[in-house]
Amino acid sequence: MSVGVLRLKNMAFFGYHGVRSEERRLGQRFEVDVELAYEMGRAAASDRVEDAIDYRAVFEVVEDVVTGKAMRLLEALASRIVEVLMERFHVQRIVVRVRKMHPPIPGHLGCAEVEIVKECEFGKPLSHSTFLLHHGDTENTEHFPPLP
Repeated sequence: MSVGVLRLKNMAFFGYHGVRSEERRLGQRFEVDVELAYEMGRAAASDRVEDAIDYRAVFEVVEDVVTGKAMRLLEALASRIVEVLMERFHVQRIVVRVRKMHPPIPGHLGCAEVEIVKECEFGKPLSHSTFLLHHGDTENTEHFPPLP
């Protein structure tokens, strides 16, 4: 078995997500990173896209979610991306990061980012979330373990 990771980084989409009505009315740019860990042995041996996870299909799924139904929270948006990707692709682990590039706060902030990690262990889905706030070159990270 050959487990590897497919990464799509800095996908950018225009969406209408946010708590404030102005965000949902005017919209803004969101960036998304996705990491999919899956068994790559068959694809590596065959050199056929049919045996791999096609990154074009992953991009389309993320695009559909981000440009689709408006959500208030980054957590909800990232969670929906995870759900749809897990329904569509057989993976052992998935990481989704969603960044709001221009959050509506007074002052300078590089971006606000939410990360959701979901993996299977002994057939049971496990997940945890990390919420990141980037400010210039510094990063504050809080880790929240899964709830029982």
